[in-house]
Amino acid sequence: MLTRLHPDHYPAIRTHFRALASHVQVLSILDGNTRGQVFVDNPEAPAHLVIWDELATLFVAGPGENTGNPATGSFTAALHIWIGETVMPQAQRWGIPDLTLIYDPPAWRADLSARASRYSVTPAQRYHYIHTGTPQPATLLPDGYTLYAIDAALLAHPNLPGLDWLGGWILSFWPTPEAFLDRGLGYVVLAESSEGTAALVSLCISVFVSGTTYEFGTATDEAHRSIGLSTAATCACVNAGLSRGMDLVWQCWADNGPSVAVARKSGFRLVGHHEVLRLWWPGPEEHSRAEG
Repeated sequence: MLTRLHPDHYPAIRTHFRALASHVQVLSILDGNTRGQVFVDNPEAPAHLVIWDELATLFVAGPGENTGNPATGSFTAALHIWIGETVMPQAQRWGIPDLTLIYDPPAWRADLSARASRYSVTPAQRYHYIHTGTPQPATLLPDGYTLYAIDAALLAHPNLPGLDWLGGWILSFWPTPEAFLDRGLGYVVLAESSEGTAALVSLCISVFVSGTTYEFGTATDEAHRSIGLSTAATCACVNAGLSRGMDLVWQCWADNGPSVAVARKSGFRLVGHHEVLRLWWPGPEEHSRAEG
């Protein structure tokens, strides 16, 4: 059985996620800076726990299946029922094609894989970077593009194309725009047309925050890629973070070449990687065949 914890109880279970502390997302959720939910096997004495980011990532902690503890098997069974009934349907409604399972210790892998037989399970690598601490030179933008810090005035703009996209990014990670403005930071790039209008086409924001540690994420509209916009926005965030004494980190998929390149160009240094599981579910036609 899985029981959802009230955020008031998060401080008491923080030590259970010590091994996953390199994932700033975990600490950011426990700190209340990032959207997320925590579930446990036993609220009175939790041994097995899971954090859901309310999107498509789960962090699983506890002793693992190979400890001989029968409670672990029942927890994993309940976990997969919940994934199938709640997590995956919600992700599918949002158009998210897969679910990421991050776990510690490694003993979880075999049981998590075995109990996910109705899905396609593949291992994948996530890269972990930390910043060197060296301020980055300002990136020269192409003509027609301008860099802006995200502030209340920008978010209140009445008709800026691309602002809904930025708002969606903020609310994917932060509880409210006000929380982001209070504790986060970010920059955007605006593309200006010959008619004098502008559109938001690139962004970098702090997606996870715990104490002085900040993790950034970036994206650029497809029509404006490969001209350095993400790097410019990220370098601006880096310099703003360093000026405030922040410790900066970056995570991305190992096969995400553009994100790897932005990290390198923005002064981040690769310090490690970790294996995760990705659960892919079939489309409607494949699902019908599988059920038949």
